[in-house]
Amino acid sequence: MGYGTHPNEVIELIRRKNILTIMGNYDDAVGFERMVCGCDYPDPKDAENAGISLSWTVENTTEENKRFLRELPREAVLTFGDRTFIFVHGSPRKINEYLKENSKEAEEVMEEIGHDILVCGHTHVPYFKRYYNKMLINSGSVGKPKTEDQMQIIL
Repeated sequence: MGYGTHPNEVIELIRRKNILTIMGNYDDAVGFERMVCGCDYPDPKDAENAGISLSWTVENTTEENKRFLRELPREAVLTFGDRTFIFVHGSPRKINEYLKENSKEAEEVMEEIGHDILVCGHTHVPYFKRYYNKMLINSGSVGKPKTEDQMQIIL
């Protein structure tokens, strides 16, 4: 959400196909009509473009779809066999927390959670790492990758 030109069509497809979806920071920003998305943009031009994108998306998303975004869960917990997975956008602590590979924040979160596997994606950079008997999987991003490899795959 937030970088494509068809927010209503995407939301309606998710609803129609009943796709399990958790709230991301852009979903939060659009649903609640916030002025900022809660991202970290070191480059001022990126911050400006993000503001333009967010403003356009808020203006062009229907009220019904904004309500859907506001009602998305902030996490999903699923069990497969004897393993529990928790899916979040940023972290279980905060929707826009960056759990970068080898970061202090990632280590703290993995110590705090009671689940076997944490799946997140706010960094837009895919990786996985074991923390004792737990695993953190960062799924990266399809719509706005931040790695050269992902960009080559999409292009």
